[in-house]
Amino acid sequence: MRAWNNLCNEVLFGVPFLIIFSFALLIYFFPLFNIAIHSDVHWLFRLQVADLSLKNSVPEGLKQFAGFPSGFLDGCIAYYQAFGRANCLDVVTFRWLAVMGDGSNNRWLFAYLLFNSVGLATLYYILRKLGMSVLLVAILVFGVMLTPSEPWMRPRISEPKAALMFLVALALTLSSLSGRHWYAAILAACSVMIKEPMVFGWFLVVMVAIGRYLDEKKISKLIFNNRFKYIVVPHFAAAVIVILIYLFFIVYLKKQNDYIFFIKEKISFDTFLTNYWSSLKPLWFKFDSWLFAIPLSVLAF
Repeated sequence: MRAWNNLCNEVLFGVPFLIIFSFALLIYFFPLFNIAIHSDVHWLFRLQVADLSLKNSVPEGLKQFAGFPSGFLDGCIAYYQAFGRANCLDVVTFRWLAVMGDGSNNRWLFAYLLFNSVGLATLYYILRKLGMSVLLVAILVFGVMLTPSEPWMRPRISEPKAALMFLVALALTLSSLSGRHWYAAILAACSVMIKEPMVFGWFLVVMVAIGRYLDEKKISKLIFNNRFKYIVVPHFAAAVIVILIYLFFIVYLKKQNDYIFFIKEKISFDTFLTNYWSSLKPLWFKFDSWLFAIPLSVLAF
C-alpha cells in the first residue's frame, strides 16, 4: 500500500504534473472556454446514453453508425457492427464522457487535458525511474508538451486514454508494489481494448518486467522459477481474455462496415492486412501521434 501511495503522490501531486496541467489549462483550455468545438463522436455517444424511450425517434441513418439510445452491451455491439472495432473500453470511456460532458465542450476538453497531463507526469516518473537526469527528462517531456495540438485540443480520439493506461502499467512494472504485475497486465489489456495498436506497448511492459527480473537474477540456473511465472502468468491470463473477447465479436457478430473501409463483400485476410497496414502508415509518421513514439523512445533508452 505504501508503494502505491508513493506512486500516486509522485505522479498526481508532484511538481511535474502541476506544471504540465497548468500549461494545458493556460494554452488549451481557457482560450477555448465556452467555445463549442464538437466532433464525430460527441453526437454518437450522446445519443447512446440518451433515454431509451427515444430510440424509435432516432433516424435510421444515425442508427447505422451506432448512434441510438442503448445499454452498454448493445452499444458495444452496435459500435462493432458499424465500425468493425471490438474495443469495448473505448465505448465505455466515451459513454462516460457523454454522460459527464453532455453538450459542454468545456467538460469534454478538461477531461482530455487531464488524461494527457497525468500521462505526461507518469512518463516523467518512468524516465526518472530509469535513471535519466532531471534536465534530460524535463527537455523530453517539454518537447512532447509542445507537439502539434491534436492530442490536446481534439476531445474525440482514443490515444490519450490508451496511452495513459499503458504508461501507468509501465510505471507499476517499475515500482515495488505488491501484485504490480497483475495490475500492470489489467491496465495493459485495458489500453488494447481502448486502442488496438497499443498491443505493442503491452509487449514492452512484459519485456521491461522480464528484463528487470533477469537483471536481478544475473542469468542463474533458476531463471524460470515461481517468481518468473508470477510475471508471465498475469499477462498471459489477461491476453487470453482479450483474445476471447475479440473472437466473440468476430465469430458471432456480423459487421456492416469497417473502420477503414466500407465493405460490401468479404475479402481475404492477407488482402485486408495489406490494406490495413497501408492505411496505418501515415499515422506512424505523424509528429503528433506520440502514442506510438513513447514506447519506441522508452525502449531505446
